[in-house]
Amino acid sequence: MSGKNEIVREGEIDFAKPLPRALLRDSRLSFGARGLFAFLWDLPNGWSPCLEHLVKMTPEGRDAIRARLGELQRVGAVRIEAKREDKDGNTLPRGQISGRRWVLASPARWAIEAPLSVKGKIQLSESPIVGESPTKVLQGSKVLQEEAAAPRAHARGPADAAALSGKRNSPRRTKNGIECWYPSEDPEADAIEDSVPPEQIARAVAAIRARPNSAGKPTSPFPGLVAAEIERQRQLNVAHAAEQERIAQQEQDRQIAEQQSAMRTAKTAQAEAYFDSLSDADRGLLINQFATHLAAINDGVYQLYRKNNLHSKSVRFELFKFIDTTILSTEEATV
Repeated sequence: MSGKNEIVREGEIDFAKPLPRALLRDSRLSFGARGLFAFLWDLPNGWSPCLEHLVKMTPEGRDAIRARLGELQRVGAVRIEAKREDKDGNTLPRGQISGRRWVLASPARWAIEAPLSVKGKIQLSESPIVGESPTKVLQGSKVLQEEAAAPRAHARGPADAAALSGKRNSPRRTKNGIECWYPSEDPEADAIEDSVPPEQIARAVAAIRARPNSAGKPTSPFPGLVAAEIERQRQLNVAHAAEQERIAQQEQDRQIAEQQSAMRTAKTAQAEAYFDSLSDADRGLLINQFATHLAAINDGVYQLYRKNNLHSKSVRFELFKFIDTTILSTEEATV
């Protein structure tokens, strides 16, 4: 595989990489997965991401990073696709790839902000931070209460507000059920509708809606999540087809082996019958020819022949094979 990996951000705002608060408070994700997404989102343009680099950047190890990526892929935050074009943008031959494309969807498209309150109460640390006065802790409590009561679209700055302000009151639904909450999602949804068979889209939408969100309601099948689910199902289908092909090939190999074994058994029986039908003189001539042949091709079995004559199974097997290839097969070819 030539080329390198690339990272693509869907929904990124020029000159800034804002992270909506919903990412930090999406209870579907572990804190590790939230931090990993923030790290990926902040990578510089042109960066070539890979698992090995992420492993080196944390003490957690490869399995933990794979688990975090799995969490992000399940909610539609990240999808990793095969790059099927070369550096000039030309499509590569079937089966060839030039790297992997890590597609990061803006949290504004998929993150679900969970409330900070539990049964109407704000959960604070049991003790204040060392060195800070109780007054500051109370001030922090007030800030948390204000944030918990604020609407989800609360923005940290103008760029964040611009990213969130375009959300529709109700989603635009495509003919196959993809939901677009933001106008910026429409092109991706239309591209999926134009390039993917309807039955595949329907299966992906149904699978997504079957997963309850943090509120216990069906998950909204927005374009990024649908694309990730279509790719997941495609990979499952490829793996299933490969497994079926492997099973079929295994069965074919078994049948061929049985046929070959039956043929060898039949030929061995014919060769043995031919050997038994010879006179003592002809049998002696044949054994001498066989011994010369055996000494030239298989010294190990030849030494068994010198020690045990024809009483060894290995020697008799080679004898009957010699009779079949040099006598019986020749006679069949001349008939």
